[in-house]
Amino acid sequence: MDLYQYWLQSEFNVFGLGDGSQANFNAGTSIAVANALKDQSGNVIVPSCVNTGYTGETNNLNLDSCSSEGSGEIVFSESNAAISTVTMTVSYSNVGGGTPTAPVFHYVLNGFSKSLTLKKTSKSVSVDAGSTWYVTPRTGILKGSTSTQQWYANPSTLTGTASAGSIVFTFQRQYYLTMQVNGPGSVSPNSGWYDAGQKVTVTATPNPGDAFTSWTGTGKGFYTGTSNPATVTMSSAITETANFS
Repeated sequence: MDLYQYWLQSEFNVFGLGDGSQANFNAGTSIAVANALKDQSGNVIVPSCVNTGYTGETNNLNLDSCSSEGSGEIVFSESNAAISTVTMTVSYSNVGGGTPTAPVFHYVLNGFSKSLTLKKTSKSVSVDAGSTWYVTPRTGILKGSTSTQQWYANPSTLTGTASAGSIVFTFQRQYYLTMQVNGPGSVSPNSGWYDAGQKVTVTATPNPGDAFTSWTGTGKGFYTGTSNPATVTMSSAITETANFS
């Protein structure tokens, strides 16, 4: 069934009688739970720790940071030991302007999941040392983006392990360049996303025996004329059509 492809989450719970009561453990108690996953061929699928915290049921243990073992397991641990914290200073910027929806910083403090809507001014927060933090949206594309403009950050820069320091999460405004042909020929580059303000060289190539005649463009920064190659400046979404005869 290839179940490993569809298993998205696992969890473990340690709590009282299930009626909101707290489970109390002797001082010095520690509990570790390991999760691991293998595919049909026995290859280890290395999972990631997404979140830790409590619901309505509690205990008197502290959630430690989850860790990835060499065997491919994720290990969650709880103990009575005090949790050390670090101070992280976080903010975000969107290069190229515009007003997208602000990203959200998710972190763990004293074993509990917390969240903070980021601002362009720095904010200091206490975070459990070694815990996993992440920023949403996880795709790296901020809400407010459309099919013709977006604010993008590499998703790999939006998660990490808590340590003292300052992070500015940078989202780049981008516009979509649509490339089209009218007649027998081809164009380059392909349609795609480009950073706001970026200059892009567009080239038209006629089929053998045919000729390029002109560019027709729309959008702020477009080019219309007979130069080939030509340059457009991505000050908005742009459509460039190469005309051949």
